[in-house]
Amino acid sequence: GKLTVYLHSDENLLVEVHPAFVVPRTFDPFQRLINALRRNGEVGGDNLRPPVMRCIEPPVEQYFPPNCTCFGLTEEGRPENLRNIASEADEGEACYIFAVGASEGDALMEEHMYGGDYAGNKISVSPHELTAAACCQMVCTEFADSWVQGLPEDEDSSFDGSSTYNF
Repeated sequence: GKLTVYLHSDENLLVEVHPAFVVPRTFDPFQRLINALRRNGEVGGDNLRPPVMRCIEPPVEQYFPPNCTCFGLTEEGRPENLRNIASEADEGEACYIFAVGASEGDALMEEHMYGGDYAGNKISVSPHELTAAACCQMVCTEFADSWVQGLPEDEDSSFDGSSTYNF
């Protein structure tokens, strides 16, 4: 696949998230899921399917492909257009990593936390303060649009290619 998601906690727990994982809409089921993950080392899955989340050994950088470009999303970064980054990625074999801080404040700017030590390209994708969920949705939408626009027309005629962000 073209998308891999890792979660990194402030307690240095590193979690690989399967692309089929659907985040629960409310906090209580999400909390139960995370508690089960911490107890068992993985959640979901069976003999036929892989787990939807599993704990892996840090540091996360060991799982990155060689020669990838790491971006850290932060309000303090240089303004950047995600559509341009996605288009560049679609034109070749480029690999991009996006570190998104999901804690209170700007976690990315804290040294050695949530991508601060490996995401050398600090960028801002909006002039407004955004939640981590909004940032992730923007990244995924722009890359999905770029991938779909690169397909021959008959492969996905149901997608209109427009970018919408639901916050």
